[in-house]
Amino acid sequence: MSEDAPINLGNAGTGFALVAAAGLSTALGAAAVFEQRVVKLASKPILGAGLGFSGGVMLYVSFIEIFGKSQGAFEADGYEEKDAYFSATACLFGGMALLRLIDTIVHRIDSSHSVCCDADCGDTARASSLDMPALT
Repeated sequence: MSEDAPINLGNAGTGFALVAAAGLSTALGAAAVFEQRVVKLASKPILGAGLGFSGGVMLYVSFIEIFGKSQGAFEADGYEEKDAYFSATACLFGGMALLRLIDTIVHRIDSSHSVCCDADCGDTARASSLDMPALT
């Protein structure tokens, strides 16, 4: 973009309105926990579904942005568009496989770190954490 090109601010109002709406939504959600009636309406399945959905959206947006940058970097390095797409895809899934391998190795080295879904898991986790020396 050259220095002489005019800046288009036609969408500035829409952008500002969306940012303001997102900020107000965050504030409203944070304020809701102080109202006892709203807290009583919340159930674990609804909260879990909401958390899962928002986490999925964040992962999707992050992956799409990183994937586009990766593909662009391959194209800038001289790859054709088709080969750059394939290379970016291979790197994405290769990274996932590498993280899974690292996770498996860590759990084989120290199997005491695991996710517990039993009802009495919290008591077991608290009891085992009391046995460990404090890091000071």
